[in-house]
Amino acid sequence: MRNPILKEHFLRPRGMKRLNSPSFSSIKRSEQCKDIIRISVVVDEHGNIADIGAEVYGCGYSIAGASLLNECALNCNIEDVEDKFIMATQSLMEDVPDSNKYCINLALKVFREIYEKYRNK
Repeated sequence: MRNPILKEHFLRPRGMKRLNSPSFSSIKRSEQCKDIIRISVVVDEHGNIADIGAEVYGCGYSIAGASLLNECALNCNIEDVEDKFIMATQSLMEDVPDSNKYCINLALKVFREIYEKYRNK
């Protein structure tokens, strides 16, 4: 892993835990590499993410991507998380091998399912 930010998230991942009483959760398995990510969130009455936890069974890039998503999402309004994550990863992606870019974005795919559940509640 060449990028120092991604390396930091891999070595010291943020928010790797299972929440006991989440507002929403989702799990997704990669079709490409079989990595699995489960994300759970607690959303307050204003739509802010009060707590987030991820469980990752996969490569270092999946771990780093989930950690980065957790960092972007915590205390952020659920409406803004996707844009914030995309902005955070844009400059990092040039250092990621093409075969691992999907792994970085797997957490975002899981979060999109959570967001849809939130919108449809």
